[in-house]
Amino acid sequence: MKTALFALIACFPLAALADEEPATAPAPATAPASGPTEVPFVPPPKPSPGRIRWGVAAGGGTFIPGPMVVFGANARVGWQFNDVFGLSLAGGGADGLWFGGRISANGAAATISAVSYWHIGVEAEAMLGNMFFVAGGPHLLKGAWASITEGADSSGAVTQSVLAVGGWMPGLDFKIGLGFGKPKPSGRRNQFTLCLDTMFAFASPGVYVAQNVDGMGNVTQDVSVTGFRIGITPMLMFGFEMR
Repeated sequence: MKTALFALIACFPLAALADEEPATAPAPATAPASGPTEVPFVPPPKPSPGRIRWGVAAGGGTFIPGPMVVFGANARVGWQFNDVFGLSLAGGGADGLWFGGRISANGAAATISAVSYWHIGVEAEAMLGNMFFVAGGPHLLKGAWASITEGADSSGAVTQSVLAVGGWMPGLDFKIGLGFGKPKPSGRRNQFTLCLDTMFAFASPGVYVAQNVDGMGNVTQDVSVTGFRIGITPMLMFGFEMR
């Protein structure tokens, strides 16, 4: 009986261990599922408000009728309504001079031509693509242009003629060009510019005077009023604009 009791005691722990469930290892931690990346909201750009604008330019070109070598400068100040349209009060001036002549077997002649004027007016401008611009408007000019010719031929005759046009003149200025420089976040553009600036001056009739002395010493003179005249000044201008 003692033997049976010891066998029962020895087997009890083994049975208890057999009834216990085996311990399970903890499941590995998993990274949380990643959702879609949020994109920060960027508000659309607001239209640029109106602002003061100004600019200066200088350059050179020619005058027609001519030929003449002309140098000029201009400046403007006004209001930029938005990124495209602006309006300015503009003014400036131009001066030119030319010496010419001709020589042939029958004689020779020399010519001196000059032009000088200042102008003031209003100009509207359109800026396209932050680079290309066109502008134009009416101007009032005050000035003159003149040409003097002296000549002589092989017979001994001498001629002299003077053509002069001047006074107050209505005009029209037209610009087409490029601006170099990116706009600021505010929309303002500080740009160096290159443009073709053409001024048209519509002059009242001028005066033409001619004197002739032939080989015998006889003198003749003719004075007449010329018809309506147009002067054209195309110039290549380099400048700076703050629009």
